[in-house]
Amino acid sequence: MERMIRMLLGRGGRLSLAQRRNACLIGLATTLLLLGIVYWSRLRSEAHHSVDPLSYLDTALTDGFMVYRNRHFEQDSPYADSADKVIVVAVDDESLRRLGSWPWPRETFVRLLERLEAGRARTIAMDILFLEPSQESEQDRELGAKVLATPNLFLGVIHFRNPKGQLCIRRPFEWLLDPSGRERLWARLGFVGVDPDKDGVLRNMPVLLDTPQGPLPSLALAAAAHYLGIPSQSVRLEDEGRTLIFRKSRLPVEQGAAPINYGAVKLDRPPEVEEQLAYADLRPYCDTIGVAELMELDDETLQAAVGNRLVLIGFTALGVYEYHDVKATPLGTIQGVYIHADLAASFLQGKFIHRLTFGQSQALVASMGLMVTLVLVLFRQTGGGLLAGILVGAHYLTALWLFDQGSLLVPVVTPWLGIILPFLTVSWYLHHVQELEEEEIRSLFGGYLSPKVVESLLALKHSGQMELEGRKLKLTVLYADIRGFTTLSEKLDAPSVVAMLNDYFRRMSRIAVRADAYIDKFIGDCMMVVFSAPIAKPDDAQRAVKVALEMQQEVSRISAERSARGEPPLMIGIGINTGVMVLGNIGGEAKRDYTVIGDQVNVAARLYQKAQSGQVLIGRATFEEVEQLVDCRPLSPLQARGRQEAVEVYEVIGLKDRPDWESTSP
Repeated sequence: MERMIRMLLGRGGRLSLAQRRNACLIGLATTLLLLGIVYWSRLRSEAHHSVDPLSYLDTALTDGFMVYRNRHFEQDSPYADSADKVIVVAVDDESLRRLGSWPWPRETFVRLLERLEAGRARTIAMDILFLEPSQESEQDRELGAKVLATPNLFLGVIHFRNPKGQLCIRRPFEWLLDPSGRERLWARLGFVGVDPDKDGVLRNMPVLLDTPQGPLPSLALAAAAHYLGIPSQSVRLEDEGRTLIFRKSRLPVEQGAAPINYGAVKLDRPPEVEEQLAYADLRPYCDTIGVAELMELDDETLQAAVGNRLVLIGFTALGVYEYHDVKATPLGTIQGVYIHADLAASFLQGKFIHRLTFGQSQALVASMGLMVTLVLVLFRQTGGGLLAGILVGAHYLTALWLFDQGSLLVPVVTPWLGIILPFLTVSWYLHHVQELEEEEIRSLFGGYLSPKVVESLLALKHSGQMELEGRKLKLTVLYADIRGFTTLSEKLDAPSVVAMLNDYFRRMSRIAVRADAYIDKFIGDCMMVVFSAPIAKPDDAQRAVKVALEMQQEVSRISAERSARGEPPLMIGIGINTGVMVLGNIGGEAKRDYTVIGDQVNVAARLYQKAQSGQVLIGRATFEEVEQLVDCRPLSPLQARGRQEAVEVYEVIGLKDRPDWESTSP
């Protein structure tokens, strides 16, 4: 768990050019793989007429956009100005109580049409089917004649496919009208049948059907076209059913079906109506008046209610189950007449739900993947998990805002995957690089530095402040060499020599590591220590001299122990120099060492070679930094090989009387 958290949160640090290239390639490959999966899933769903899982998840999320807009509808909504153009005249429970049980006599509808004419309704669309004759044939003929005589009236029809797959239409009054009458009525018909999505939710509605008699619009489209004065022949589908030409607009549809913009119009309803409808989870989405109430209005009030409006007549009563026309929608269960009202309002406003094309969606996914990859590469996972979370949340809120303001439906799930999957793969790679770098540092310094310093080095590496490839620093180098080692080793057998060196180096290393120095290497019986590679400190020279004196004290203790065992004593000479030198990981493919090189390093080597047993010799630069802390005496200058100027040499006598310089040796 801890490793997973580290991978997701990440750390900062610099990446090499090769690491940046590899991270970009991994993010690009992940994004391309995701795009391929999305494309394959789409093709498979089309070939098998099945639900695309990614599209289904997207639909489930974007359904919430409509719920949000419905709950937060404001009068400044882009759909508010169409609210006064559409009204539903409802066959509601109150109308059934006052006008009689269903079915009503046909003369009731004749009187209803007369009242709508008196109210100067601009367009009338009836979501009530007249497919069978009633028991009163005279009333049937009277209603048929009234229908033909009302040019702004549009009737709903149903369609179905026969066993041979042919599209069939059941027209109203077919038993009553002659061929001439049926032909006249054809231009004022609109289908009302709808097919929900595979999950049973109605989200799209066909707008035009290609029938043997010619194109047949939906009832909402036919009514809206008449309201706007658009010739029916000018409304058509193009681009293989993906574009509806309506007015001067090109409205996006899918296989001839338009997304229903639920909640396109919504007016405040009286509390008692809201309570009644909410009881059955039915919500009104435009102004509504019952048939019985409308029939009793005086002419002036009637004109104020329906004048110059698109009137939709439909069934909303809750008490008659067989006429309980309700559909499952993203907003819950809604009466069918309100669905037609929403669709008609969308046509009036030209405010359809717009979706990105498949190519645009793929481009959005690709841009998300490339964005998160570049950010991770540039900032090396610093806050990578937080960034991915912000991108995911920002995309969702942006998609919600675009739908709320302009009905632009932007996919959510696939762009989220475009963020999350490249983030995970690139983060894994960067975490792997980080582990390799940590292992490299631990292998270089783990045995020669205190754990505290190693962790500090790792922190510097992650922050990009440590470079292993090479840089110039002002450092201090200490060489400690056993005097007379050759003679000493000849008197001992091989195991004794190894045991003596191991004990000596162990005790010397403990002193150096305690002072946060870097043990560069062991050269035979010589020990090379750097203060303070790879992190230079202001007091490097002071700590180096202190360590040298502690080493001499420790060697004295070693010699006393050896003398007690009857073994020859041990003596060392130490040389120290301070200056600018090159620090880096130096070597070939077979072996590389993190070490220092340069003229000042060579001077330190000459000093330890000159030092006698028990001496600590330092150069001029080191002396200038420690002269206030130690007692020194100058020696004869040293002519180092390859240098024109002689090296000033000082011998360290001991520490001055300062409490903070007391030896900490055990």
